[in-house]
Amino acid sequence: MRDPQQSRFPAVLRSCLIGASALLGSVAWATDAEIIFLLGRVDVRDNAQGDWRGVKVGEQLNAGSFVRTREGSQVALLLRDQTQVRLNEQSTLQIRAVAAEGQGSTLDLLRGRLWAQVKQNVVTGLRALTKTINNNRDQIVRINTPTATVGIRGTDWELVVGDAGESTVTVFTGEVEMANSLGSVAVAANEQATAVAGKAPVKSLLSNARDRVQWVTAYRPAPRRWVSPMPAPLEPAARAIEAGDFAVGLTELDRAAPSSATTLLRADMALFLGRAIDAISALQPLAAGGAGDPMATALLGRALVVAGRTDEARTLLSAGI
Repeated sequence: MRDPQQSRFPAVLRSCLIGASALLGSVAWATDAEIIFLLGRVDVRDNAQGDWRGVKVGEQLNAGSFVRTREGSQVALLLRDQTQVRLNEQSTLQIRAVAAEGQGSTLDLLRGRLWAQVKQNVVTGLRALTKTINNNRDQIVRINTPTATVGIRGTDWELVVGDAGESTVTVFTGEVEMANSLGSVAVAANEQATAVAGKAPVKSLLSNARDRVQWVTAYRPAPRRWVSPMPAPLEPAARAIEAGDFAVGLTELDRAAPSSATTLLRADMALFLGRAIDAISALQPLAAGGAGDPMATALLGRALVVAGRTDEARTLLSAGI
């Protein structure tokens, strides 16, 4: 039997991405993709020679367009084939070709981190869609990276391209094939594969793939929830974060003198950016097992839950009561 938390996880991700855009299925698509969610600073350009420009929710893009996210920023796209795509900070993606539903689209992930999911009601539900994909071996999405091509037959997965072009795909549901000129591997749920230059892809089994996408959450930083009143030296950071200019907020925090308030704001941002382990490490000394700073204890409990360490969170919060 599936873990109830794992069965709820895809629904949480979908709600984070599509929100009120559920009605888009009835819209006649005149373009290949639409920006449905963004945080921070995100740029697009129409082709490789075009100029980068800022983007906003609702903007529509055509094949050939590039999308990039700045530090502390994220963006979500809904493709015409109903695939949902979300880019984490400091990522660059090209929409190479978008087909009609189920006919296969092609994207290029040049760097960064991407999570995607096939819309579950494309056919008649998740099980019917997965069965159709596996039987026909049709690739709903193909993604090119500097070191591999990833053929998607699954429904829920993440792809990361590092600074040296190394590519890692993690599958949560369904199946993915990662291949290059030296070989290929099939990657199933709770499995991961990595490709580096000059080597065939290799596969590994994960005990819990769920912790790989902590950055795809509905969590939002809230500086004054954790630090109140806000010390004057931290006001520039707090205001920038509240305005959604997360890169500026992080820069201001880097400039700030070490303090418990600074640690809380840093941890809040780390949790927002999917770095739950960093947040936990920063908060543990302040929380002192529940006997220390009550706000650090509360935020640490939240970070432990995001990291899937619910038993630890329960113990911590019980000690802090």
